[in-house]
Amino acid sequence: IENKNAIVTGACGGIGFAICESLLDNKIANLVLLDVTKNTEILKKLRGKYSTQNIIFEKCDVRIKENFKEIFQKIYEKIQKIDIVVNAAGIMDEYNVEKMIQINLLGVVFGSSLATEYMSKELGNHGGVIVNIASVAGYIPHDICPVYCGTKHGVIGYSRSIGTEFVYQKTEIKILVICPGATETPLIENNLHNLALYPDRCKQLLEDLEHQSPKCVGGCVITAIKDYNCGSVLSIIDGKIDEVKF
Repeated sequence: IENKNAIVTGACGGIGFAICESLLDNKIANLVLLDVTKNTEILKKLRGKYSTQNIIFEKCDVRIKENFKEIFQKIYEKIQKIDIVVNAAGIMDEYNVEKMIQINLLGVVFGSSLATEYMSKELGNHGGVIVNIASVAGYIPHDICPVYCGTKHGVIGYSRSIGTEFVYQKTEIKILVICPGATETPLIENNLHNLALYPDRCKQLLEDLEHQSPKCVGGCVITAIKDYNCGSVLSIIDGKIDEVKF
């Protein structure tokens, strides 16, 4: 990771931001934050703490393929090499299912496809790592958020399909899937129960769960990049990382 270049989508969200900090802690050279809204406070904090590393922000809507493509080209022209792409943009809103499917699933597909264009050995590049953020809801069904579960199941299925040994031998891109359990993000703390079905049931479930910090998830992403093989699907529950077997 040291002296590599990384792109993180959903970088201003709870988990996305924690992943950014973990990459910077591990001496990433160039870090590109992509998000739909610029958070100047977060940028100021990161640039103050990691003043020797290059931190770039680009406004990006992962639902719009052409916008995403233009941003990747712009980034590549600036930093000349892309080593790690983390697709962390995601929402939960069972009352706006089209938007959720576009961000949670299509955003990952678009991000992974673009990352492959710029990293694949088969296309004359040097290989790299793609980390797709799913959820434990990607392999455990939840009646409070069926469409959200569907998007995260989709992320896992898609990532496992592009993370086979056959594909890796061609691209030398390691594909990893991260499935966090309940995590203390602004989404959970503020209004998640209003975005799920059966709000009272959702609220009770959240109260009963142990919540891990986003920092735990960020640290586990680094462990995954360093220690796990292509195609691995990894749960992060109570700050512990485990491989999910299918």
